[in-house]
Amino acid sequence: GLIKLGLILFHSINSGVLINSIFLNILTISCFSFLILTIIDFYGNKLGILTMMFFGLFPIFPLWANALDKTGYFNAILSLFLVSIINIDGGKRNKSSIALLIISGVLLGLIRNDGLIYILAVLIGSLTLKKKRNILISLASVVFLIVIIGKILVFSTKALPTEPMESLAIPMQQISRVVKYNPSSLTNSEKTTLNKFFHYSNMAKVYNPEFADPAKINSRWPYRQFVGTYKARKEKYDNQNFVKNKKKFLLTWIKIGENNKKLYFEAFVGENLFYIYPQNHPTIYFWMPGTSTNTLFVTKMFKNYKLNRPELFSKLVKNILIATNLPVLNLLFISFTWFFIWLIESLVIINTNKLQYLNLVFLGAAIIIVELLSPLSGYLRYSFPLIELVPILGLICFVKIKN
Repeated sequence: GLIKLGLILFHSINSGVLINSIFLNILTISCFSFLILTIIDFYGNKLGILTMMFFGLFPIFPLWANALDKTGYFNAILSLFLVSIINIDGGKRNKSSIALLIISGVLLGLIRNDGLIYILAVLIGSLTLKKKRNILISLASVVFLIVIIGKILVFSTKALPTEPMESLAIPMQQISRVVKYNPSSLTNSEKTTLNKFFHYSNMAKVYNPEFADPAKINSRWPYRQFVGTYKARKEKYDNQNFVKNKKKFLLTWIKIGENNKKLYFEAFVGENLFYIYPQNHPTIYFWMPGTSTNTLFVTKMFKNYKLNRPELFSKLVKNILIATNLPVLNLLFISFTWFFIWLIESLVIINTNKLQYLNLVFLGAAIIIVELLSPLSGYLRYSFPLIELVPILGLICFVKIKN
């Protein structure tokens, strides 16, 4: 929308990019400032300043505040959601905290699909709160509003549902591993079924144990071919095997797994290796249309969009990657680090009986589950919500509230 505004007002994509960057920077600064002020209110100036330095100097937050991607918006709104939870768990359950909880929660669910999962996790974790009725009702209202508004937006914009493979990364990887390492275990019927969903002859060749995208791209899903009227696009979408025969695919996956449990386990570990093992795999990964590092277009309007001096952007990314590979510093850019810290903090919170904060622990658990079950391949940007959450949990674990 902001890009189109630039086109309308100034007939320039560059202007639209600038408008988006200015707006997202202001939004990010405002939301994180609110979070810092809340921390100062509960834990004092010194810890507030330290937290501010962390969020301000950790490059992922300023970088993604300038990218044309929903991740930057999600980061900003999540900080507001954390403000509402901190206030509620800390005993400040006034109308403004409840309103912020509802507004930020709904926005989280509308910006990204996993936002709804995080809200549900917080809802479950909030069952341990005292005088929880209003909180539970508010969170349940958020879930209801996300579902209803989401359906209205899909209907009004005539957008197609998300491609099914986004939720089938692990099954695809597991089947691909079986095809590569134990094809003799497959019956002719199973091979025929798989060939309806994938290019079976290529499955073994393209399988990469650490990245799900090759298996996904090898599917028979017609990427970027849904054109024409909404009726024509929807009819084409509904006619795909992954949509109309998804149940058959899942049954085939289960049946193949009965004789290949070890390979299925290996595939799961391989796909999530960077989340569950501390390998040196630091990633910043943020992209901007018009650069050689970008492989996707935000919209069709960016198809021929090029930066005047893309080498400046490439140099920036190269220098950041060099810095993120430095010993010790690289630990901050490895997803496993944040999973490990969250685990320690969660155990401390449970062990010290601070059960009013279980909703934040459950939020972290939901973030990790989404990472493990999705085709995310260890990229750090999918750990951003956890990186925002970890400093808050650290304060809860080791610092007493001022009053």
